[in-house]
Amino acid sequence: MTVLVSATDSGDATSSPVSFQITIGEINDAPRPSSDVLNPSDEDTLLTIPAEQLLANDGDPDLQTNPSETLTLVMPAESTSVSGASVKFDAATQTITYNPLTSSVLQALAPGESLTDSFSYTVRDAAGVVSAPVVVRVVINGVNDAPTLVADNPVLAASGATIIRPLDNDSDIDGEIDSTSVRLELQPVFGSVQIDLNGVITYTPFASFSGNDTFSYTVADNLGLRSEPAVITIDANPAPIAKSDVAGTFVDEAVVIDVAANDSDDINGSLNLASIRIVTAPNRGEAVPLADGTIRYIPATGFVGSDSFTYSIADNEGRFSTPATVAVQVVASRLQNPNDFADVNADGDVSALDALLIINKLMLAGGNVSSIPVQPGDQGPNYFDVSGDRQISALDALQVINKLMLRGPIPASGSGELAQGESIAASTVTATPFTMMTSETVAVMAEPDSAFALARRPDKMFASSSDNVSADEVFDASVDLDAYDWIDRDAVDLIADDREADEWSDDSLSALDSALLEFE
Repeated sequence: MTVLVSATDSGDATSSPVSFQITIGEINDAPRPSSDVLNPSDEDTLLTIPAEQLLANDGDPDLQTNPSETLTLVMPAESTSVSGASVKFDAATQTITYNPLTSSVLQALAPGESLTDSFSYTVRDAAGVVSAPVVVRVVINGVNDAPTLVADNPVLAASGATIIRPLDNDSDIDGEIDSTSVRLELQPVFGSVQIDLNGVITYTPFASFSGNDTFSYTVADNLGLRSEPAVITIDANPAPIAKSDVAGTFVDEAVVIDVAANDSDDINGSLNLASIRIVTAPNRGEAVPLADGTIRYIPATGFVGSDSFTYSIADNEGRFSTPATVAVQVVASRLQNPNDFADVNADGDVSALDALLIINKLMLAGGNVSSIPVQPGDQGPNYFDVSGDRQISALDALQVINKLMLRGPIPASGSGELAQGESIAASTVTATPFTMMTSETVAVMAEPDSAFALARRPDKMFASSSDNVSADEVFDASVDLDAYDWIDRDAVDLIADDREADEWSDDSLSALDSALLEFE
């Protein structure tokens, strides 16, 4: 571009024009796509959408001046729409496949209902500049779906007829099952069948029943659409029983879980240990069945947290159990118990001893030590790092105490180990009366200047009843606590209710009171 410039002075004299050449360089602009609305479709139809269809209304300012400019559609290889439909993109062919069959929301649409679903894409130009996302909308109409049936495996009754309720695990996603429409599609061989108006089947075995029998049925929905057949296998041998399991391990460390140890087969006790199969895989690791009835869980690299999977096991006749869940806890600290954070000594029970082990650990480290770092070579038990922060501190002991508190009060009329501990606690308190302090206050005995000194004078928290020290005075900084005659001893106690020593005839003690006073 050429520009002529002249100047005029105050006397209106004008100079000769001088020309200037201005060159305007092209700067790449981002594409500017527009939203799209597809033709209406239904919940059972897959849509194949070429990129050209979506790019037809998209633009780029550089297309007018740059003949080499091109636009390309950009999407993830797999994604989901707002309503949960599967959206797959083939970058090589620039083709989108929209599948509403994967969306429970769309499949639940009844005939006459519709819903607008959407997904998004971006556009990239020849220079690699990518646009902002733009939305593609499509109206999905409902279509009647047939009921979905699940196979049944009832166990033959010990005597008489066997009652089977096959509709209990069947469903219709967009309507209702008509229980009066149950129809046999395959008759049993070794028995007779009767069906009532509620869809309940009564199976009566013949004298020739030889261990199992099979038949099938269908059912229609409220609009008359009939399902595919489902098989009912009736067997004299019930399936094994698989029970849930809990396991723990450390970061980047596999663990072998003996899942079959608590499983059973009530009829002949013959579990096929090599038959274990994974029903639902873990989300953050891998579960590998082993031939001896165990499963090796391998956590994903660097994963710390909770994971789970389900499995089933068969007997020697091939009947599989219903799935059981295995919960796995993966921890980062070598001194955190992965099976139960608060079980410091790993004896299978959380008690006051677990808190005392942490307290002793801190006390032995010296009064000025607020925490002890977990070292790479540390190995439990004891698992002092209850919080899992790779530091051993007062917080760890308090988390044990909190867990004990959550157990709630223990009735004096109870039985077993806890009731015995309660009796010991009550007699101990009565023998050495002292004034109670504030409600729900944890008092920990420690050196005065240590990290575990939660009260102002934690080494002198218990007063003789003759001192008549109130709860407010104990925690009042203006009171000279040294003037009182304190009973000098180490202890840990939960201060439960505001009551005097002679009130300890109450029928209940807190779980922590009961547990901790066993150690006096």
